[in-house]
Amino acid sequence: MTRNALDRALRLADTLLKALEPSGFTARVDEEKGQTLLVGGGTALTISIVEQVTRTSHTPTRAEVRARDRYYDSFRVGDRGEYPSIPQFDWHPTGRLTLTVGSWPSRKWNDTERSFIDSRLSGIVAAIVGLAEAKRAKEEEEERRRRTYEEARARYEAQVRARNEERRQLRSLFRDASRLQRANRLREFIAAVEDRARQDGELTLEKLQWIEWARAKADWLDPLVRRSDPILDAPEPEAPSFWRF
Repeated sequence: MTRNALDRALRLADTLLKALEPSGFTARVDEEKGQTLLVGGGTALTISIVEQVTRTSHTPTRAEVRARDRYYDSFRVGDRGEYPSIPQFDWHPTGRLTLTVGSWPSRKWNDTERSFIDSRLSGIVAAIVGLAEAKRAKEEEEERRRRTYEEARARYEAQVRARNEERRQLRSLFRDASRLQRANRLREFIAAVEDRARQDGELTLEKLQWIEWARAKADWLDPLVRRSDPILDAPEPEAPSFWRF
C-alpha cells in the first residue's frame, strides 16, 4: 500500500470505528491469524482495507534479458544455472481503497472515480450492523445443527453399543448352552463306560482313575459348575529359545 493510501486507510478505519462505537462494536487484533476483527452484535467480523491495483504485462528489463540469455547460454557449456525470476505482470497502485467486512456473509465497498468510501459511512455502518446480525443468526443455526448432530450421533453410538453388547451376550449364551450339552453328553458316555466295566468285571483302579479324570473334564466344560482345570486353564507354555541359553 502506498503512503498516501495508507494514511487514508488509517483515517478511514478510525472514523469507521468511532461511528460503530454507539452500536457496541470494538476492534481487536487476532495476532495468531493475522486478522483485524470487529467485535459486536454477538459475533466477530473480519475487516480489511486494501489499496486497489491494476495489472499490466511485464516487459523484461535489460538486466532480466541478460540474465535470461546467460541461462540459455549455460546449456552449451553444461553448467546450467537457475532460471532467473522474471515476473509475468507488473502491479500498479491506484490510490483507491477497498473495504471488506466479514468472510461469509461478507460485504465490500470500493472507492470509485466518482466517490470515496468515506462519503458512504452511514450506510456502511448500517450494513455492518446488519451483517453482524446475519452472521450471528448463521452461527446460532450452525450451533443448533451441531448440537442436533451430536445428540443424534450419541444416540446412534449408544444403539450400536447396545446391539454389540446384545450380540456378545447372545454368543456367550449359545456358547454356554453348547458347553452344557457337551458336558452332559460326556457324562452319559462316562456313565456308560462305567456300567460296561462293572458288568464285565473290568472296573480296575486304572479305569476308576480315568472315570474320575473324565468327570473332572465334564465339570470343567459345564458352565454351571465353573471348575478350574490345572492344565487347560494354565498359560500357554513358552517354547525355549536357543539364544536364551
